[in-house]
Amino acid sequence: MPNFLLSIGRYLVHVKSCLVREENLFVSKVFIIVFVAILSTFIYLAGTFDNIENITLDKRFKYRRDLPTHPKIIIVQIAEDSIKELGRWPWNRERHAALTQAMSDFSAKALAFDILFPESSTNDSDTLFAQEMKKAGNVYLPVAFQKLHDRNEDNIIQPIPLFKNAAKGEGHITVQPDSDGLLRKIKLRVQHKNRNYYQLGLLLALDYYGIDPKEVKNDNVLLQIPIPDEAPLIIPLTKEGNMVINWAGKWTETFSHVSYNDVIVTHSQWLQGQKTRIPVEMFKDALCIVGVTATGLHDIRSMPLEPAYPSVGINATVTNSILQRKFLITLGDYGNLLIIWCLSGLIFFVTLRAGYLKTILSIMALAFSYTIASVVLFAYANLITSLVYPLILIFFSSFALTLYHQFVITVEKRRLTNLATRDNMTGLYNISHFKLLLNAEIKSVELRRNKNLSAIMFDLDFFKKINDTFGHAAGDEVLYTVANILHSISRALDVACRYGGEEFILMLPGTNRDNAVKIADKIRKSIERHEFYLGEHSTHHKVTASFGVAEYHDGHETGEKFIIRADKGLYQAKNSGRNRVCPV
Repeated sequence: MPNFLLSIGRYLVHVKSCLVREENLFVSKVFIIVFVAILSTFIYLAGTFDNIENITLDKRFKYRRDLPTHPKIIIVQIAEDSIKELGRWPWNRERHAALTQAMSDFSAKALAFDILFPESSTNDSDTLFAQEMKKAGNVYLPVAFQKLHDRNEDNIIQPIPLFKNAAKGEGHITVQPDSDGLLRKIKLRVQHKNRNYYQLGLLLALDYYGIDPKEVKNDNVLLQIPIPDEAPLIIPLTKEGNMVINWAGKWTETFSHVSYNDVIVTHSQWLQGQKTRIPVEMFKDALCIVGVTATGLHDIRSMPLEPAYPSVGINATVTNSILQRKFLITLGDYGNLLIIWCLSGLIFFVTLRAGYLKTILSIMALAFSYTIASVVLFAYANLITSLVYPLILIFFSSFALTLYHQFVITVEKRRLTNLATRDNMTGLYNISHFKLLLNAEIKSVELRRNKNLSAIMFDLDFFKKINDTFGHAAGDEVLYTVANILHSISRALDVACRYGGEEFILMLPGTNRDNAVKIADKIRKSIERHEFYLGEHSTHHKVTASFGVAEYHDGHETGEKFIIRADKGLYQAKNSGRNRVCPV
């Protein structure tokens, strides 16, 4: 087991040295960049930072200029002024009948109510409202789903049958905010009981173009609308089948807003030939959407540009995107992963061409440039590229390269230190560094008189014969093995040194002469018992060593004299027949 652990240790040292060799820097950097790219790929596919990605998308909306809105989209808002003039909400449906008649008289192209009518009223106003819808022939009513993917019968909230039969069509107004409560995507088509319910804003746009909803082609990644005498209109969808809402701007800064009450008053004035409160011409061929905007009526959503946005504006935004052909295109997984790997290639190219400081500055410049490019592509090309995950790749790359740089510096410093202090063959201290440590220990002993210090010097017997018989490579292997034996027996505080040639010396702090003799004899026996197989034919050879032991006891003795005394013990052992321990 010790030999196995020793082999593992030597292998790790070899790997560490290989990583910092000049010829392997290329391979090491390739490994780092590829590893970071693979890690970033898995993080992206796992969607670990999708919430943060959504926040960066919101910021891009805020830094972008407001989009132009189609002049034929008009929002008829039920705001505080209308509530004040017409009474407490909900109103008698005679008022909706009056509004419908007004829009018909004003030649509006279509009228959509973003108001659910799931129950009948207690008076005859439902019949009047239905009659006006039937007469106008261009009124769309909403449906809502409690859950988008639930096909149970009671999952859908529909208009009463009287209104369903009178309306031109029904469009869903169901929205599904992200986990943070903000609305960013919308389902343009919901299937329920083998019927397609298209989003209300989409139905208005189809009406504007004169397209039957049955002509719309839909698959998982796009929705295609055939436009007469024009190229087909293609709406890009996410992999979940949603359209990313291309918000035109804040509520008060986009679309034409008119008051519900003002429309009613204007119609009355128009019928009487009086000057109207609102120019009647604005409604000709217009797409009008009626919805509640008064605060406290629970029809408010949160969107990237502001926390309170009336739901009626969602329908207007969908209609506007289709009429203006301004859609947000998500790059998709393949495109974003391609960006991640291309950035990895750029980072690798930079690391090969520049030093560490220039590499880090270049990576920071790359992060800044990519961020600007992502914002520009969003603002001018309506393209949504992943921002967080490429930046994570860039951060991880710079972090990994920094760690690698520090690792190379540390290993190089250690290598230089080892060259200055250790013997290259055995890994033991060299004699010059040993003498520095010995003199420091002697000063410690002089300060503490009761502290012991001993030294063991030994020499391999007939080592020249090993070199002559088996070659210098075999001799080097013997020296390396003896050094490992010495290291395995000595304590952590002991200092082992290759004195020169086949001579070794061991400093034993806190050890008296008798204990030092025991340690020396233990080392001697370990060397004698070890089986050395030398040469090309692995010939078994016995190796022995002679030991001299000295204890430091003179307060005025120098380190050099202390070593000489231990050396005298070694020569006594040599002269006494070798393979023995002789204390001085």
